[in-house]
Amino acid sequence: MAAANEEEILEGFLCPICKADLKSASQLTSHFESLHSEDQDVLRSLKDVFGKAKKIILNKDDTELKETFDRALKFNYQEQYYYPDEVQSVGVSRSSTEYLKRVRSARLERYATETNKLLIRLDKLVCNMPSDPGQRKVYEQEIVPWLDGSSVKLCPNCAKAFNLTRRKHHCRLCGSILCHDCSLFLDINIARSIVDPSAPQHSRSDQDATEKTGLRLCEHCFNLIELRKQVQESRNAKTVVVTAYEQMRSLKEQASPAVSMYEKMCQSLFDGETTYNLSDVNAMRGRIGKLAEGIDLLSKQIAAFPAEPGSRHAKLQNAIRQAAAHYIKVAILEENLKELKKEYQFQKLSNKS
Repeated sequence: MAAANEEEILEGFLCPICKADLKSASQLTSHFESLHSEDQDVLRSLKDVFGKAKKIILNKDDTELKETFDRALKFNYQEQYYYPDEVQSVGVSRSSTEYLKRVRSARLERYATETNKLLIRLDKLVCNMPSDPGQRKVYEQEIVPWLDGSSVKLCPNCAKAFNLTRRKHHCRLCGSILCHDCSLFLDINIARSIVDPSAPQHSRSDQDATEKTGLRLCEHCFNLIELRKQVQESRNAKTVVVTAYEQMRSLKEQASPAVSMYEKMCQSLFDGETTYNLSDVNAMRGRIGKLAEGIDLLSKQIAAFPAEPGSRHAKLQNAIRQAAAHYIKVAILEENLKELKKEYQFQKLSNKS
């Protein structure tokens, strides 16, 4: 406990008022009660103040003191921070849109240019690539020159030293040096699909096969190629409307020859030929009915997909629905009615005979 003067430091059971050193806690208590009884009133008043403050904080009673305290705080706040008659003027403003566009355009152009260079090198690598590992290594060095690693002692990516077990390798797209642990491998089939999106897609190979036959890349080149691949996939991704429309077109392509076959079968029966019988005709008519039902259901689903009223998407979906309904009515139902009439006439003739 610190003494009155700052030069000397006192320790022990000290009286907080006279700084007398008592030897025990009981002596300190009796000393304080006998000699400083008047000072206890001051301490009690301080305790009362703290008690009232505690009540205000804990939302206890003592409404009058709480209101006084709130008014004081409100007045102090208004005096310092609130100026009801002052109108704040608009300061100087500056738009950063043009600066943002310049910075973003430069960055996008840099990434686009770098990615295009990598794609050109990738196209040259996968085109006419030898299957023999020795010839392939020479071919890859001819397409992309490799950096001289004679003076490189550490892997630039992980900063680990090269030795007999940690050999130097080269990125096939930029020619930089890296270790095996920092290498990433691009599947050769995926590489071909990136440079030629129209090429047939192949299933992904396992990790071991990819390391043996894939292209060894550094992390930077691999990320740029992977980003390019993701952009291609997002562009080629089909929406639910497109998927439903393709299914509906597939059903139409099946319905058209089925209707033609149904007409041929009905005409054959009407002409008295024995190539087809009534069960074949009924089966074909049932198949056409199921195809028409599928086309109608898919067109209704396309029209029901959420779209902003009056927008191009809404108009397109409604047009698809109307075209499908017209196709079912003209190409399927009317032709079926005609052939049903022929089939009915044939049944009447066969019954008479």
